[in-house]
Amino acid sequence: GWFALAVLQWGRANPLATGAMTVAMTNRYLGNDVGVGASFRPVLGRLVPFVGTSMLLNLMLGGALIGGFLTCGAALILFAFLWVWFLFTPCVMVIEGTAGTGAMSRSKQLGTGHGLRILGASAVLFIIYVAFVFVLPAGVGNLIVARFHSPILQQVVQQTIQIIAVTLLDPMWSVLRIMLYFDMRIRKEGYDLALAAHRLGGA
Repeated sequence: GWFALAVLQWGRANPLATGAMTVAMTNRYLGNDVGVGASFRPVLGRLVPFVGTSMLLNLMLGGALIGGFLTCGAALILFAFLWVWFLFTPCVMVIEGTAGTGAMSRSKQLGTGHGLRILGASAVLFIIYVAFVFVLPAGVGNLIVARFHSPILQQVVQQTIQIIAVTLLDPMWSVLRIMLYFDMRIRKEGYDLALAAHRLGGA
């Protein structure tokens, strides 16, 4: 349940934990209750393909994002396309059992034609993330300095707010990915969520 999601949250930067988080979030979205071990099991069964695909995907997205900053935003257009095309790759690997370029091609197939919907939803979550993880801690920190003249207290309060915000908001990226994934499948393929819940719950 939610305890499993909280445990998995702390390893979110690890491709293995990312896959387990996707399993846990997908089961939660479909109404199945799974623990930490059950969340890792499907990923461990395809560990090498999953980690390899995740590394390739992170290199592509990271390279485009860094290139966007270095070129004053030009490469951000490429990042937007890559985000729309490959956002669903972890879902495809976990739910459909495909990895590598096959999973990436399948993700691209699902995302194509719905770029504005995907980017719009991602932008809303990104704005909320920035507001609570960066803007709010900075604002509170400035108030503390103005009131108590204590830089140490400022840092403690800022970091505490950031840790809480990141812990609460980071899983929402997985939630967004999974909701959009099933939304695309329902729109394009008439996907049956009840059947998906039954299959994934019995995996």
